[in-house]
Amino acid sequence: MRIKGAKYFVKPGQRFGRLVVIKEFSIIKYGYPLRRVRCKCDCGNIIETNLSSIFKHTQSCGCFRRENSANMLRTHGLWYDPVYAIFVNMKSRCYNKKDKNYNRWGGRGIGICKEWLDNPKLFVDWAYSNGYKKGLTIERIDNNGDYSPDNCTFADRLRQANNTRNNRIIKYNGDELSMADFCRKYNLNYFRFGARTGRLNWSIEKSMINCGHYVPMNDTDKARSLYERDDIMY
Repeated sequence: MRIKGAKYFVKPGQRFGRLVVIKEFSIIKYGYPLRRVRCKCDCGNIIETNLSSIFKHTQSCGCFRRENSANMLRTHGLWYDPVYAIFVNMKSRCYNKKDKNYNRWGGRGIGICKEWLDNPKLFVDWAYSNGYKKGLTIERIDNNGDYSPDNCTFADRLRQANNTRNNRIIKYNGDELSMADFCRKYNLNYFRFGARTGRLNWSIEKSMINCGHYVPMNDTDKARSLYERDDIMY
């Protein structure tokens, strides 16, 4: 019978981060024996976890993560600030290679200026002094430049969609409009029109037929829900 965690070996007293092994035992889960360990944390808590976990990521009873979060909150007091959330997301897409958007930012060499990167509070102060309000997103004026005070502003989603480097220009009846402006002018669902003219490679005229209704770009959840409704599918 296959035993989960068979390649790992521990003995009482062995240390893993803040955890010290007390003993190993096994349980039956989904019909298979699963190796578990009981450990004592340096903070005094006793925990039980999968044996494989302490070789991979579990290094405390959870106290380390709680202390780290508390320290971050004490350091700058910004943990629950919506602008700080913008900074965290901005930093992730620029420097975290596991971020799904990394290739479009960090992968292109886009970064954050040193003063903001070293002190997030300076970014938060700048944001509130330069027009931030709920519903706005940060936008780089030069899409090939870094996030910095002289290259950033706040915009609603429509304006940002018009400024993105991937913006699609629609030529129709003598007009040249961004796809966002085109959908607004002709009362079309942005996501549906984009799927038809892009992935499905339909003509503009065909894509406009029964294409739903325009929804402001700052209400993307509503726009997507309309896009996904069966009664206006392709």
